[in-house]
Amino acid sequence: MSYQVQGGSGSPSVKSDPNLGSIAAQRPTAAVRGYVKNLLLEETGNPDYPDMINFPFRPNPVNVETSANDDTMDVMGMSHAYDTYRNTANATVSFEVYQNALMMIKETTSEGWKEGGKSILNQMSAEIEKQRRFLQALLYPGVTQAGVIGSQRPPCILCLPGIVTIRCRLQSLGEVHERCDIEGNIVELRLSVTFKEAPMARVTMEDVLMNGMFRTWGA
Repeated sequence: MSYQVQGGSGSPSVKSDPNLGSIAAQRPTAAVRGYVKNLLLEETGNPDYPDMINFPFRPNPVNVETSANDDTMDVMGMSHAYDTYRNTANATVSFEVYQNALMMIKETTSEGWKEGGKSILNQMSAEIEKQRRFLQALLYPGVTQAGVIGSQRPPCILCLPGIVTIRCRLQSLGEVHERCDIEGNIVELRLSVTFKEAPMARVTMEDVLMNGMFRTWGA
């Protein structure tokens, strides 16, 4: 199964589609900031754990890295070595997810920055913690029939409109807690993430020329 972003003024919706390259995210709108969808949670369908988070603020900057791997053959007496293509390394995407409870309140309520009282601040802090745990969980295996041997961390769909939509796995997560309130609730948090692409089919030059990082191959 693969996924398609639908444009609109609200949060992006996700639906089944056999072609990731057909996403409307290639033409991003200001309201579409990106999302991560946990494919294992979607498969298990546990109502206690939502399978997707939307970023409250659009990540910036975003670093995308791709490299080719060659085997080098040295020939006696030759003026140069010969490189033989082995494969292309899985693309990596790294960026920062910024969370700020006061800014989230200002965007989502009419209270402005009066914080809307303690209850609304606690609500936003709880939402930040929920998203933090969602990303943390992507680094651990789920409870599946595979048991200990053969278990692996869940694949996910990463969508950053206008930049990338790929099937991938989270490689690393760094947390910088800028500010907490007197009760320990998170007010400002920066999460540094690196995702590594995990395609399920061969990627060709023609695929990339046609769709770039909006993959037409996938789960």
